[in-house]
Amino acid sequence: MIPYYGLIASILFSTSYSTFGVFAGDFSSKVNRKILLGLSCVLWSATSLGVGSVNSFFVFCLMRFLLGVFCSSIGPASYSLIADYFPPSYRSTANAIENAGVYVGAGLSSLCVILIGMFGWRGMYMVCGSIGVLLGLLTLIIVKEPQRGAFDLAT
Repeated sequence: MIPYYGLIASILFSTSYSTFGVFAGDFSSKVNRKILLGLSCVLWSATSLGVGSVNSFFVFCLMRFLLGVFCSSIGPASYSLIADYFPPSYRSTANAIENAGVYVGAGLSSLCVILIGMFGWRGMYMVCGSIGVLLGLLTLIIVKEPQRGAFDLAT
């Protein structure tokens, strides 16, 4: 499977992420962002569960493509929620903390090597997918949808 790593790691994910990301911003302005954020997390985590359980290279590739689709809505929904949770004087800090999470997560992903050693590569996907589903469900329960435009200036 090594010759196909470029297909799995880059083209499938990047194509779907960048293509659907263009539409995700518009979509997040029309729907409940809390639900979009939580469901996207649950669904992208479900793709990890799918990767851990499939025996078909085609389905494996489909799961990677869908991962990009579901991840693409996280940024627009997050930034939109931040804009309505925080007044302009705190928004830069809130966005910086949200952005830091991306890099902390990337750093923590190296722990997957330990999970692979403990559970195998399929088990690692199952563990990570299960944690993601749980966090997505917690997002749906804990996060509140704020009023849109609460800090917009009256024009």
